[in-house]
Amino acid sequence: MANAGEKPFTISEDEARTKGSTSGAWLRENPRVFTRWQRAQIFLASWTGYLAVWLVGCTLRWQVFGWENWEAARKLGKGLIYTFWHREIFSACWFWRKRGIVVMTSQNFDGEYIARIIQRHGYGAARGSSSRGAAG
Repeated sequence: MANAGEKPFTISEDEARTKGSTSGAWLRENPRVFTRWQRAQIFLASWTGYLAVWLVGCTLRWQVFGWENWEAARKLGKGLIYTFWHREIFSACWFWRKRGIVVMTSQNFDGEYIARIIQRHGYGAARGSSSRGAAG
């Protein structure tokens, strides 16, 4: 929400392509306009979230059963769909990072900082909304 007298900020598509997706308040995947206050919140939340996942992730130890199934599925060269419970979001984010996975996230305000957190961990972000122009 904009504060009184505060103007929204956006940049052109050319600037976004030049600067990259994490340098400003506008991601090419999400052409929303954010106020200066919202940009500050996104910046702080995304770095806090990134560091929280990193700190928790560094303490985790894994015992994986059935890893050969994942490797066999990847060798087929087809896309996979990953699911997890929300309570496992930190551990899933850490375990599956930097594997070329694209995560679906909303186009709303909290989706913006979630997209930036996951991008810092090596994920792609697919932006969408069931109420804003989604295919039915």
